[in-house]
Amino acid sequence: MSMRSTQKKFGLELINRALKKTILFVTALVGLFACSESRKANNEVIELGDNVPESTSWNVETLYNENEELQMRMQARAQYSYATGNRRYPEGIKIITYTPEGDVESTMIADSALYISDSSLYIAYSNVVLVDEVKEQTLETDTLNYFEKTGDITTDARVKIIKDGEITTGKGMRANRSDPDDYELLDIEGTVYIDEDE
Repeated sequence: MSMRSTQKKFGLELINRALKKTILFVTALVGLFACSESRKANNEVIELGDNVPESTSWNVETLYNENEELQMRMQARAQYSYATGNRRYPEGIKIITYTPEGDVESTMIADSALYISDSSLYIAYSNVVLVDEVKEQTLETDTLNYFEKTGDITTDARVKIIKDGEITTGKGMRANRSDPDDYELLDIEGTVYIDEDE
């Protein structure tokens, strides 16, 4: 056997050994990665804990009264209730508030919402529309916070307010349902006048 063929054979053996080691290493990595992903998935399920709802209710309607007067009506297609007292409304929500005389004060709809029990806070998000019947105006935004106990309504998102043939846009808003005439847009971007005759 010539020196050249011996070198060639020896080189092929080295390449084969290197390939086998590489294949074993890659196989071990894939197995290790799969195990860690499986562990990660199990940990996520365990870590969810309170995030797993205790109960789910469908076509919910809840009335809130104070001194025998209807204050608020909440309607939702689905309500997930948690051990913490928090609730989630993944399929939309509608909240109607009432004046002391029993007339509709405002109506808010949103694609989704959360209720945080320790602060009595509703967080409505995605296509939020708040119609204020008293002020005859409509507010549109992506996120709106409603504090049930204080009546404060806030957002740091972009807002559009439609009233008396005007559209005012801005970012951030503060208001309170007890004084609908007193609200503040934090950063007014502009006002457009609508020709209602067109």
